[in-house]
Parts: sequence; structure tokens; C-alpha cells
Amino acid sequence: MLMPNKLDPPPSKSQLRPSIAPSDNFAVCIHPHLVLYIILSSIYIYITKMSQLTHRTTQATTQPSSTQRATQRTDAPATNVSNPPTNRRTGRQQGSQGYSGNDCLALVNFVKHVQPLGSNDWEHVHELYNQYALEAGRSTRDADPLKTKFRAMVSSRKPTGDPDCPVWIREAKRANMMIKDRAHSIAFVDEDNGEMGSDD
Repeated sequence: MLMPNKLDPPPSKSQLRPSIAPSDNFAVCIHPHLVLYIILSSIYIYITKMSQLTHRTTQATTQPSSTQRATQRTDAPATNVSNPPTNRRTGRQQGSQGYSGNDCLALVNFVKHVQPLGSNDWEHVHELYNQYALEAGRSTRDADPLKTKFRAMVSSRKPTGDPDCPVWIREAKRANMMIKDRAHSIAFVDEDNGEMGSDD
């Protein structure tokens, strides 16, 4: 090792710094650009693949496959009516009459009178209700909606915050108990008749 000469000037900062090989210096300079290139290439590949996928799906929906064409030829349209709109409201038709309190009370009274157990009994309730509706200027109804309305009144609860239950609800529950009692008594009579016939 050489001894420094006292006459030599002190080393500069660049001489004190360790030397970097040219390959290391190149990697440091290119590295950010290389990362950017890789990111941009990945985005380009992703966009290209997505556009190809979108192009294929639009072709599939616009051009039916051979199996779809074969089934389309064999299937005959059931009706010429267009599909109903999907945003259609449920419930009653606009402008139709709902049940008033008097309508409900009349229905309950007819049910109490007939105490329907089967479809024939409900037809009788239907006839009585429609006679009332014509006289009162109200809408006539079919038997099934009348049965549904009666069952809704039976299963309804007392309104929250209102100490008084509507009369037609209370009477509907009473009529339902009368129907159940009638059904039990008919079943009891049938059992007695069956036992009497077996004793002979």
C-alpha cells in the first residue's frame, strides 16, 4: 500500500464515494421505466381480452347457435300476446272497488247464516253477497275472492294502538268458530252413525 504524500491534495468527494459498476447504474435508471412498461402492457392485454369477450357474447346473443335454431323451428308460439311488462304493480286494478265496512259486515253475516264447509256452501254465500251488492250498488264478486277476504278478516289481528277492533273482524272470528263447531258436530254425528251400523 502506498503511503500518501504530504504534498498531495486531499481526495475529492467523488474519490471517496464507492464506484458503481455501469451495469448497476443502468438498472437503476431503467427500472422505473420498466415497471411502467409492464403495467401498461398488462392493462393493454386486459382491455384486449375484455373487448374480445364482449364481442363474443354480443355475437352469441344476436346469432343463435345451431341447437337454438333447431329448437326455434320446432317450437310453435303458444299465443300471439306479447310478454307482460315486468314492472307491473300487484294488487287490485286501478279504479276497482275495495271492500267497505258494510261490505265486510254483509259478507260476515252471510257466512254466519250459511256456515260454509265446502264449495257448494261458498257458492251459496257468493249468491247472497252478489244479491246484496246489486241492491247496494257495489261491485259483485266471485266466490274465491269472497272466501279469501273472509279468511283475511279471520286471520287479521287487532290494529296496534287502537283499542277497538272493527266489528266485522270480531264477527268474522265468531263466524269462523261457528263453522269449526259445525264441522266438529258433523264429524261427531258421522262417527256415531258408523258405530251404530257396526253393531247390527
